[in-house]
Amino acid sequence: MVASDLDRTLIYSSAALALGMPDALAPRLLCVEVHESRPLSYMTEDAAARLARLSDETVFVPTTTRTRRQYQRIQLPGTAPKYAICANGGHILVDGVSDRDWHASVLDRLAGECAPLAEVRAYLSATTDQTWVRKHRVAEDLFTYLVIERDLLPEGWLELFGHWAGE
Repeated sequence: MVASDLDRTLIYSSAALALGMPDALAPRLLCVEVHESRPLSYMTEDAAARLARLSDETVFVPTTTRTRRQYQRIQLPGTAPKYAICANGGHILVDGVSDRDWHASVLDRLAGECAPLAEVRAYLSATTDQTWVRKHRVAEDLFTYLVIERDLLPEGWLELFGHWAGE
């Protein structure tokens, strides 16, 4: 079995590709995700061929922070994965269907060991600013995250958040 993250490991958005070479030297790309009728994520053709061979020879398990809906937009080369791990482990998919027992155990652990999602969202709303936060998202009622402008992130904010989260 081989498990691998997807974004910025096997697949890349246009922005994440960072092709820092002359156009004529850029690798050939295969679009593996379309969203709202627009190409969104890519693999190099070489990586796609290698993944196709790998998935024919062993069990390949994509793992991702993506929600199930976001994951389902991806069309990886090779044999379709039987298993996938989505939403930071909140869902294990078997043939595209979430394992209910696993998901229930995750919800139990979150309820017993973590701050409530509403509390985390409230903290983020109170301590962030729209000048550097592009999006504030909730993923499948499991976790929340921010899409930020890294260059505008206030110095020390991550440390303050880490301290709060550790309490």
